[in-house]
Amino acid sequence: MIKTKCLYCIYMLNIYEVCENFGIVIQNYTDKINNSEECDIKNIPGIEEYCSDGKLEGTECKIELDIINAGCLWLFEQNIANRIDNLTNEQVNAFIIYIMIWLNYMLNLKKDEKNNLSDFYEEHIKNNSHYTICTNDDNDCNSTLKNNLGYENFKDVIFKNMDFSNIDFEDISKFYEAFKLLCKIHTEYNENNLECTKYLEYANKIVDKFKELNGNSSVTRNTSYSQVWSTLSTDYDNLKNKYNGTNCMNIPSLPSIKRTQNHIQSSGVTSSSLSIVNKLIIALSIFGAIAFFLGISYKRKDKKYKEENESIIYDSKRVTNS
Repeated sequence: MIKTKCLYCIYMLNIYEVCENFGIVIQNYTDKINNSEECDIKNIPGIEEYCSDGKLEGTECKIELDIINAGCLWLFEQNIANRIDNLTNEQVNAFIIYIMIWLNYMLNLKKDEKNNLSDFYEEHIKNNSHYTICTNDDNDCNSTLKNNLGYENFKDVIFKNMDFSNIDFEDISKFYEAFKLLCKIHTEYNENNLECTKYLEYANKIVDKFKELNGNSSVTRNTSYSQVWSTLSTDYDNLKNKYNGTNCMNIPSLPSIKRTQNHIQSSGVTSSSLSIVNKLIIALSIFGAIAFFLGISYKRKDKKYKEENESIIYDSKRVTNS
């Protein structure tokens, strides 16, 4: 029991530090649409080295996509590379998903530039050595990524999660807002500055976001969508269970993910199609059986006819000879 509690404490500390790192990035590079004048990433320690592609030193982040790229690399470094030996596989996967939420959200804010994940990968990630070098105290952490999670490096992480780009911006925005609210709970709880009324306010807003997501019937709930939903739900439930130990009651639960109408209709069409196929198979089987027996009957009649015919010919020959 003590070991379990200690592991939970480590998890809470790790997620708190992750939220702090996201807070640092958001504070210095706002996540609003018109954010060009509210950007000073120089206040983020060590982030400027990621403005280059890893081949040139001292390169400044000249455009906003350069800044997003530097922020993405910095988040990978701070949240995963620097602490990978102290993280479980589940935590690394969760932190990857949180970074992918942030990255997709920020890219979608840039409507006047190459803002889809595929273009961003080609322009800023594919040939950037920062994404292929993962060090932790001079130790290569790529081996841990590969052995535990199957990723070659952080470039491979992005490449294998391209499906995130298929989540609608409206939905990724709701996931992002839910994540920020979760981080508020983590941060204020860890700093002993979270009252029950404030917790319930945040919790109800998160639940509302998930209800809105379920209310979007046009959404395509692909693998990435389900992963984001599951990760945020698990984090929320962990916080809820932790906070339920205090005097705060009636904390709302998150809704279960709703299947899309298209999926239901598809299932119905599939079932109907299978039913028709089954009926056709049965009908063809019956027809085949009838044809088989008719064939046997015909052969028997044909054989009998030949025998009778041969008998008549034989008798007529006997009469003639007589």
